[in-house]
Parts: sequence; C-alpha cells; structure tokens
Amino acid sequence: MRNIAKRHHAVCCFIIALTTFFPLLTTSIDLITPTQFLGKDQTLVSAGQEFELGFFSSARSNNWYIGIWYKNIEQRTIVWVANRDSPLRNSSGILKISPDDGNLLLVDEAGKSVWSSNHSSMAKNSVAELLDNGNFVVHPEMIKTRKTTSGKALIIQPTHCCRV
Repeated sequence: MRNIAKRHHAVCCFIIALTTFFPLLTTSIDLITPTQFLGKDQTLVSAGQEFELGFFSSARSNNWYIGIWYKNIEQRTIVWVANRDSPLRNSSGILKISPDDGNLLLVDEAGKSVWSSNHSSMAKNSVAELLDNGNFVVHPEMIKTRKTTSGKALIIQPTHCCRV
C-alpha cells in the first residue's frame, strides 16, 4: 500500500511539473522589447508559426545576415534580409531596440551599428514584432498590432526573396 502511495505522489508531481514547465518550452517569442535582444542562436517566431526571424549564414560565404524566412518550409526560403549590403563578418551580432530613438539596431561584436531601421519618429519605448503576414513591425510598446492601432508604426515588409 505504501508503494502505491509513493508512486501516486511521484506521478502527481511529474504531471504538475510537466504542466507548469511545458508551456515555457513551447512558447515562441514574437517580439523584441527595449530590455531584450536577439542573438545568434535565438529567433523570433510569428504567433501563428508562419514566419521566423533570426541570424543566418549563406552557404557561399562566411557572412552573417538577419532575415525573415518561412518557418514551415523544409528548405529555408529567405523572404527579407535587413543587412544585405552590410553583412556581419561573424555570428556575434545583436538585433535590439535602440535606447536612444526606438529604432531597430543591428550591432556587431564591437558594438558598431551595422544596420538600422532609421525611422525618424519612433518612440523610445518601441517594440519590434514579427507578424503572421511576414511583416516585422516596430511600434510603441503599449500598442498591440493585432488590434486597432493608433500612432505611427514602421512596417518592414518582406520584399527580397532568395534561397540560402
């Protein structure tokens, strides 16, 4: 009888742990906030799991880029590249929100700006969100783009397609 009670207790503890921590393992992040950044081994995934944004390297060079691709297509199909004309020389870049002006900022390992969204009227408390239509939108932190928005938003649409 005692063994049955111990097993029951162990099973209950396992189920509680699984239901507590499983959502943390399966939840994808679809935005960057002023206190977060995106590094080499991290990606943003749109809420509906349609698109993914992250760092990638071309098979033809050692350069690194930040881009958007379809998440559910086996052969990675890049639909947008931020720093096409100014690639990183290694994988140590960081994509973040600039604390000075709220723009998206890609910096190299030395902290030098490689690419910026360069929009003149962004709020300092901006967030960058990857949407299910592939757009990467920068907007004030308190406004959710899935709802009606007021104020300005910078929408970066995928326009350059290529396969890597």
